[in-house]
Parts: sequence; C-alpha cells; structure tokens
Amino acid sequence: MSQLLNHDMSSEQPLRSVIPACYHRLLEEFKAFHLHSYDVKADTIIQDGGYSIILRFGDDLKHVKEKLFSHEMVTNLDTTVIDFFRDAGESCKQALIADYFKMMKL
Repeated sequence: MSQLLNHDMSSEQPLRSVIPACYHRLLEEFKAFHLHSYDVKADTIIQDGGYSIILRFGDDLKHVKEKLFSHEMVTNLDTTVIDFFRDAGESCKQALIADYFKMMKL
C-alpha cells in the first residue's frame, strides 16, 4: 500500500550515494526474493536523529516503505534495518506479482 510522505522529495538523496554499505545490504536482501536493483528506488533523507530510508517499488513506484533509523543503526547495519529490507523485499515481490497479473488481464 502507498504511504503518504510528509516531506519534500527534493530533499531525498540516493541511498547508494549516501550510505553505500546500506544500499549493498539492501540489494543482498532483495536477491533472496529474486529482485534486482532496478526493482526498487532507494533514497534517504538525512535528519537530526539519523536517516529516513525510503523505498519505492511496483508499477510507477507507487508502493512506498519508509522508516527512520538512527545513525548507529544504519552504520552498524542493525537487525532492525535488515528486517526492514526483508519486509520491503517481500512487499516488493508481492507488488510485482500483482502488477504482472493486472497487466496480463489487459
């Protein structure tokens, strides 16, 4: 399901550029679901308390998962961050399957 974002998208930066190790871990977790880097758009917003990680996926990137993590959690790739990536991977997989079946009905 889509989640309304309450921030300006211009403040978002690619996760790949800001926290490369975190981005690579995201891709590792997505591989378990047979997903690739082009299946997700991963961005982040640097905030006072840490990083807000925003993942968009599905048809027209309309599905969004977003969560705020502390600097320490992201730097150490805490299990909370990894669990977020796994949950997003499962959601992305389900969204892509649903999008595929919608397309086949057309």
